[in-house]
Amino acid sequence: MRENLTAEILAAVGGPENVASLVHCATRLRFSLKDDAKADDAKAQAIPEVLSLVKKGGQYQLVIGNDVDRVYAALIAAAPALQQEKAPKAETKAVEEKTLINRILGTITGSIAPVVPLLAGCGMGKVLLLVLVMTGLLDKSSSSYVFLNMIFDTGFYFMPVFIGFSSAKMFGCNQYMGAFIGLAMVHPTWVAMVSKGNPVDFFGIPIMLAKYSSTIVPVLLSVWIMSYIERVVKRITPAMVKIFVEPMLVALISVPLALICIGPVGNVISQAIADGSMFVYSLLGSFALAVLAALYPWLVSIGMHKALSPISIMLVAQQGFDPVIRVVALCSNMAQAAAAMAVAWKTKNQKLRSLAFSSGMTAYLGGITEPAMYGVNLKLKRPMYACMLGSGAAALFAGIVKLKAFIYVTPGLLSMAMWVSEDENYIVYALITLLISSVVTFAAALVIGFEDPKEEEEA
Repeated sequence: MRENLTAEILAAVGGPENVASLVHCATRLRFSLKDDAKADDAKAQAIPEVLSLVKKGGQYQLVIGNDVDRVYAALIAAAPALQQEKAPKAETKAVEEKTLINRILGTITGSIAPVVPLLAGCGMGKVLLLVLVMTGLLDKSSSSYVFLNMIFDTGFYFMPVFIGFSSAKMFGCNQYMGAFIGLAMVHPTWVAMVSKGNPVDFFGIPIMLAKYSSTIVPVLLSVWIMSYIERVVKRITPAMVKIFVEPMLVALISVPLALICIGPVGNVISQAIADGSMFVYSLLGSFALAVLAALYPWLVSIGMHKALSPISIMLVAQQGFDPVIRVVALCSNMAQAAAAMAVAWKTKNQKLRSLAFSSGMTAYLGGITEPAMYGVNLKLKRPMYACMLGSGAAALFAGIVKLKAFIYVTPGLLSMAMWVSEDENYIVYALITLLISSVVTFAAALVIGFEDPKEEEEA
């Protein structure tokens, strides 16, 4: 990594003092800036390591690629304040001008993005465990299976804790109190109450018994409300007792609120989203999948595909499978890979051929499409139309055969076991979907063509 890279990025975003928060996903640095006007778009796009600049959902996103974690670590090392908890700030004019929907989507994606790698890793672990059982290498009754299942199930079971921690940073409140709210919602005592099903009340106020493990919306809403409670408590708490009275009051107010009213409301919203997705899927089926799959490459290009992640996670947690978002992601990922391969096949530019082939293989194997998209397909424009055709055609088939993903993980060749459960096996259909997406996209890319850039003359 270049020595001056972090300095160039920080200068492009208006300096570390202009950064309200910074998180990263699989390929992007996601900045929330205090004043977007202080950022220099031209300077950001001129950085060689930045594949693309995306401004969406209230975030200033720099697409880096597979080295994003190293760049993020270097930025934190260069400016530790980026990782520190931020005190609530006065709303600037630039922030006020952001639309409500952008701020909501930015908060959701910013809260979930840091957790996605953990969920993907645990998902692949559960896939590995399933394969070991199916091949007879591991017995489900063995203590080894129970131990491994406990390890990989931890990421999903304690999801409210991880979301609570990351969302607290987005809301500008104490991150450990955010995690505390999540822990309270999955505390063994609460879980036991829910399992027994006996009526529970808090000083006469009845509490709806609800299971919060593997959920997102309840803890997001609870931490949001807690951020306001914390601000009020900070103003009224005397300095001499602040260190213990402040967290005590925040916990004493926030946790009962979370379990009595906010959590149940969040559960209703989560169920409505999952049920609504399944209703649309059952009503429109293949057609809905094809339309969403055709649009999905563009959603990825503006970073809004992360807003669909909660739907996928909720479907897997509540239904046991996702027949929509992961299926569409498979169609789109393979289309991006095939389009890049078509460019590598047709171009006479050696540098472009090397980039297209390597990024195409990355998309095929791991499902990481940003290098192929921003480095090749979106830059050349026309291959993106081929991606739409191939992705839509594959989704049409996937909808007809009712393809289902049983684990939340990025679709690719290395994660094909995500299409298998103990009772159902959709790997063959997933492979056919992959082939349709690849063949249609590759052929369309060759027919549509692209403007082949000339080789740069060496000085």
